[in-house]
Amino acid sequence: MATIFKYELADAWEDTIAKVEIVDEYTDNIKCIYPCVSHYVKNDTPKGNIYTLNEQQINRIKSILNKNINIF
Repeated sequence: MATIFKYELADAWEDTIAKVEIVDEYTDNIKCIYPCVSHYVKNDTPKGNIYTLNEQQINRIKSILNKNINIF
């Protein structure tokens, strides 16, 4: 499983607000995590969703990343 793209949004204290990861797989290739509550709360379980893009959509993302390598 190779990571194609990964993005994490954090607040000023570097606590994760949201995280998205796109991997090179046929199914379940987008993982979205939403911690919702800071790490100061015990036993907090992050919320998340898993989606599947088809091969054409994954290839389009790869193409965009390759065309804009200096940004990513």
